[in-house]
Amino acid sequence: MQIENEIVKEHFIKKLSTALDTSYESILAELEKLEKKENIPAVIADVRKDKMSRREVLEEYLLALIIQSEESKKLFETAFKILQDYKFAIPAFGKITDAFLSFFKTDENFNAKKFSKLLATELTKAFDLCFLYPLPKFSDTGKPEDEIKNAAGELRTLFIKDKIKRLSEDLKNKEKEEKAIEIGDLQKELSSLISLLSRA
Repeated sequence: MQIENEIVKEHFIKKLSTALDTSYESILAELEKLEKKENIPAVIADVRKDKMSRREVLEEYLLALIIQSEESKKLFETAFKILQDYKFAIPAFGKITDAFLSFFKTDENFNAKKFSKLLATELTKAFDLCFLYPLPKFSDTGKPEDEIKNAAGELRTLFIKDKIKRLSEDLKNKEKEEKAIEIGDLQKELSSLISLLSRA
Protein backbone atom coordinates (compact mmCIF):
# COMPACT_ATOMS: atom_id res chain seq x y z
CA MET A 1 0.00 0.00 0.00
CA GLN A 2 1.38 3.38 -1.00
CA ILE A 3 1.68 6.19 1.53
CA GLU A 4 -0.89 8.77 0.48
CA ASN A 5 0.03 11.44 3.04
CA GLU A 6 2.68 13.59 1.35
CA ILE A 7 3.96 14.98 4.68
CA VAL A 8 4.63 11.49 6.04
CA LYS A 9 6.20 10.46 2.74
CA GLU A 10 8.49 13.52 2.79
CA HIS A 11 9.52 12.68 6.38
CA PHE A 12 10.54 9.14 5.35
CA ILE A 13 12.41 10.32 2.25
CA LYS A 14 14.39 12.92 4.26
CA LYS A 15 15.36 10.28 6.85
CA LEU A 16 16.36 7.90 4.09
CA SER A 17 18.45 10.55 2.31
CA THR A 18 20.31 11.28 5.57
CA ALA A 19 20.91 7.59 6.24
CA LEU A 20 22.16 6.95 2.71
CA ASP A 21 24.11 10.21 2.60
CA THR A 22 22.50 11.19 -0.69
CA SER A 23 20.28 14.04 -1.84
CA TYR A 24 16.56 14.20 -1.21
CA GLU A 25 15.99 14.92 -4.91
CA SER A 26 17.83 11.80 -6.14
CA ILE A 27 15.77 9.54 -3.86
CA LEU A 28 12.57 11.28 -4.96
CA ALA A 29 13.52 10.78 -8.62
CA GLU A 30 14.14 7.06 -8.06
CA LEU A 31 10.86 6.66 -6.19
CA GLU A 32 8.97 8.35 -9.01
CA LYS A 33 10.50 5.87 -11.47
CA LEU A 34 9.46 2.96 -9.26
CA GLU A 35 5.95 4.33 -8.75
CA LYS A 36 5.50 4.52 -12.52
CA LYS A 37 6.29 0.81 -12.62
CA GLU A 38 3.85 0.28 -9.71
CA ASN A 39 6.66 -1.20 -7.65
CA ILE A 40 6.65 0.67 -4.33
CA PRO A 41 9.65 -0.12 -2.10
CA ALA A 42 9.04 -1.77 1.27
CA VAL A 43 10.45 1.23 3.12
CA ILE A 44 7.53 3.43 2.12
CA ALA A 45 4.91 0.67 2.01
CA ASP A 46 2.62 -0.69 4.65
CA VAL A 47 4.57 -3.89 5.24
CA ARG A 48 2.44 -5.08 8.13
CA LYS A 49 -0.25 -7.58 7.37
CA ASP A 50 -0.97 -8.73 10.89
CA LYS A 51 -2.24 -6.44 13.60
CA MET A 52 0.41 -5.81 16.24
CA SER A 53 -0.28 -6.21 19.95
CA ARG A 54 0.15 -3.27 22.33
CA ARG A 55 3.39 -4.85 23.56
CA GLU A 56 4.80 -5.19 20.02
CA VAL A 57 3.87 -1.60 19.16
CA LEU A 58 5.62 -0.37 22.33
CA GLU A 59 8.73 -2.42 21.55
CA GLU A 60 8.97 -0.78 18.13
CA TYR A 61 8.31 2.69 19.61
CA LEU A 62 10.97 2.18 22.30
CA LEU A 63 13.62 1.18 19.76
CA ALA A 64 12.58 4.04 17.46
CA LEU A 65 13.11 6.51 20.32
CA ILE A 66 16.59 5.10 20.93
CA ILE A 67 17.63 4.85 17.27
CA GLN A 68 16.42 8.33 16.32
CA SER A 69 17.75 10.13 19.40
CA GLU A 70 20.86 12.29 19.58
CA GLU A 71 21.46 10.64 22.97
CA SER A 72 20.95 7.01 21.94
CA LYS A 73 23.31 5.49 24.49
CA LYS A 74 21.80 7.41 27.40
CA LEU A 75 18.24 6.44 26.39
CA PHE A 76 19.27 2.82 25.84
CA GLU A 77 20.78 2.65 29.33
CA THR A 78 17.69 4.31 30.87
CA ALA A 79 15.34 1.84 29.16
CA PHE A 80 17.28 -1.28 30.01
CA LYS A 81 17.68 -0.44 33.68
CA ILE A 82 13.91 -0.85 33.74
CA LEU A 83 13.85 -3.83 31.34
CA GLN A 84 16.72 -5.92 32.74
CA ASP A 85 14.95 -9.31 32.55
CA TYR A 86 12.66 -8.43 29.64
CA LYS A 87 12.14 -10.86 26.74
CA PHE A 88 10.98 -9.24 23.50
CA ALA A 89 7.71 -10.37 21.93
CA ILE A 90 9.31 -9.64 18.52
CA PRO A 91 12.60 -11.63 18.45
CA ALA A 92 14.19 -9.30 15.86
CA PHE A 93 13.88 -6.37 18.30
CA GLY A 94 15.57 -8.48 20.99
CA LYS A 95 18.47 -9.19 18.63
CA ILE A 96 18.76 -5.49 17.75
CA THR A 97 18.94 -4.78 21.49
CA ASP A 98 21.76 -7.31 21.85
CA ALA A 99 23.53 -5.56 18.98
CA PHE A 100 23.13 -2.24 20.85
CA LEU A 101 24.86 -3.77 23.89
CA SER A 102 27.84 -4.78 21.76
CA PHE A 103 27.91 -1.49 19.85
CA PHE A 104 27.90 0.71 22.96
CA LYS A 105 30.82 -1.23 24.47
CA THR A 106 33.10 0.33 21.86
CA ASP A 107 31.18 3.41 20.65
CA GLU A 108 29.90 6.29 22.76
CA ASN A 109 27.94 7.92 19.93
CA PHE A 110 25.34 6.08 17.89
CA ASN A 111 25.74 6.10 14.12
CA ALA A 112 22.78 4.48 12.30
CA LYS A 113 24.76 3.78 9.13
CA LYS A 114 27.63 2.10 10.99
CA PHE A 115 25.25 0.20 13.29
CA SER A 116 23.06 -1.12 10.45
CA LYS A 117 26.15 -2.58 8.73
CA LEU A 118 26.80 -4.70 11.84
CA LEU A 119 23.30 -6.22 11.80
CA ALA A 120 22.48 -9.60 10.29
CA THR A 121 20.55 -9.28 7.03
CA GLU A 122 17.32 -10.60 8.55
CA LEU A 123 17.33 -7.74 11.10
CA THR A 124 17.65 -4.95 8.53
CA LYS A 125 13.90 -4.69 7.88
CA ALA A 126 13.08 -4.41 11.60
CA PHE A 127 15.82 -1.81 12.06
CA ASP A 128 14.57 0.21 9.06
CA LEU A 129 11.04 0.25 10.47
CA CYS A 130 12.33 1.70 13.75
CA PHE A 131 14.61 4.14 11.96
CA LEU A 132 11.74 5.48 9.85
CA TYR A 133 9.09 5.34 12.59
CA PRO A 134 7.34 8.75 12.68
CA LEU A 135 8.09 10.15 16.13
CA PRO A 136 6.61 13.36 17.53
CA LYS A 137 8.85 16.42 17.75
CA PHE A 138 9.94 16.92 21.36
CA SER A 139 10.19 20.59 22.34
CA ASP A 140 11.35 19.82 25.88
CA THR A 141 14.87 18.33 26.06
CA GLY A 142 13.90 15.96 28.88
CA LYS A 143 10.83 14.66 27.03
CA PRO A 144 12.49 11.76 25.11
CA GLU A 145 13.86 10.38 28.38
CA ASP A 146 10.39 10.63 29.97
CA GLU A 147 8.92 8.85 26.94
CA ILE A 148 11.54 6.09 27.23
CA LYS A 149 10.78 5.62 30.95
CA ASN A 150 7.03 5.47 30.29
CA ALA A 151 7.35 3.03 27.37
CA ALA A 152 9.83 0.80 29.24
CA GLY A 153 7.66 0.86 32.37
CA GLU A 154 4.55 -0.15 30.43
CA LEU A 155 6.48 -2.86 28.57
CA ARG A 156 7.71 -4.28 31.86
CA THR A 157 4.17 -4.34 33.24
CA LEU A 158 2.81 -6.06 30.11
CA PHE A 159 5.67 -8.58 30.21
CA ILE A 160 4.97 -9.44 33.85
CA LYS A 161 1.23 -9.75 33.15
CA ASP A 162 1.97 -12.13 30.26
CA LYS A 163 4.18 -14.23 32.53
CA ILE A 164 1.49 -14.29 35.23
CA LYS A 165 -1.08 -15.44 32.65
CA ARG A 166 1.20 -18.24 31.43
CA LEU A 167 2.06 -19.34 34.97
CA SER A 168 -1.61 -19.37 35.98
CA GLU A 169 -2.37 -21.65 33.03
CA ASP A 170 0.56 -23.92 33.96
CA LEU A 171 -0.66 -23.98 37.57
CA LYS A 172 -4.17 -25.05 36.51
CA ASN A 173 -2.69 -27.84 34.38
CA LYS A 174 -0.43 -29.06 37.20
CA GLU A 175 -3.36 -29.01 39.64
CA LYS A 176 -5.32 -31.23 37.23
CA GLU A 177 -2.32 -33.58 37.05
CA GLU A 178 -1.93 -33.34 40.88
CA LYS A 179 1.81 -32.62 40.78
CA ALA A 180 2.26 -31.08 44.25
CA ILE A 181 6.01 -30.28 44.01
CA GLU A 182 5.65 -28.42 40.72
CA ILE A 183 2.52 -26.67 41.99
CA GLY A 184 4.46 -25.28 44.99
CA ASP A 185 7.24 -23.95 42.72
CA LEU A 186 4.75 -22.34 40.35
CA GLN A 187 2.86 -20.73 43.25
CA LYS A 188 6.10 -19.21 44.59
CA GLU A 189 7.01 -17.84 41.15
CA LEU A 190 3.47 -16.49 40.70
CA SER A 191 3.59 -14.73 44.09
CA SER A 192 6.93 -13.20 43.20
CA LEU A 193 5.58 -11.88 39.87
CA ILE A 194 2.43 -10.47 41.50
CA SER A 195 4.68 -8.67 44.01
CA LEU A 196 6.79 -7.26 41.12
CA LEU A 197 3.65 -6.13 39.33
CA SER A 198 2.41 -4.24 42.39
CA ARG A 199 5.71 -2.30 42.48
CA ALA A 200 5.71 -1.58 38.71
